[in-house]
Amino acid sequence: MVTECEEDMDAWTESVDDESGTGNGVYSAGVASIERLSCQMKQAVTLEACGPVISQCLAHQDWKIRQAGYVTSGLITEACQEHMKSSMDTAFQTACAGIKDEHPRVKYAGLVCLTHLLIQLKPMAQKKYHAELVPALLEIVNNQDLLLKVRTQAVHCLFQFTNGLIEVDEREIDETTKSSEIMLAYSEDVFKSLVFNLTKAVDQG
Repeated sequence: MVTECEEDMDAWTESVDDESGTGNGVYSAGVASIERLSCQMKQAVTLEACGPVISQCLAHQDWKIRQAGYVTSGLITEACQEHMKSSMDTAFQTACAGIKDEHPRVKYAGLVCLTHLLIQLKPMAQKKYHAELVPALLEIVNNQDLLLKVRTQAVHCLFQFTNGLIEVDEREIDETTKSSEIMLAYSEDVFKSLVFNLTKAVDQG
């Protein structure tokens, strides 16, 4: 069902409901169903049912099937949280391959997948992969050749990255200090990115 997506780029750019699973189309119904069923079936059954299919989708030449693979991988993250924790390197390598895909729709799906991982695996993921993730996300945000919808999803991904660091238990002083150091390390680059994009927006009217 998630391969039956909107193919018109202009229509997709304007859509919101499909990605959140609240629309009336087949794709939207597929998104909602995967997330709901995975939580009901729990980790073992979900991995058995989805794992091989996702692997096949991610290696496919058709962009519609690749994006379906990344979307599905992200949607089952909550149900398979323990598995994702134990194989975190593989999970993030998969998502990062998606955000590097040349097709904007696959890149967007990779960003959605990455966002799910950052939410479910915080703050471990932020602490372990910040050196790779933040520069890659800022590169997407600053790439004026990309669709605004893709760049906006990268901004949302950065927000979830930051949010995961902020929510560290206040009693864990050392951990909180480490999180602050990570955020401080990228504060200048993030600020420059915001100024750059705001200036571009103003210049374009």
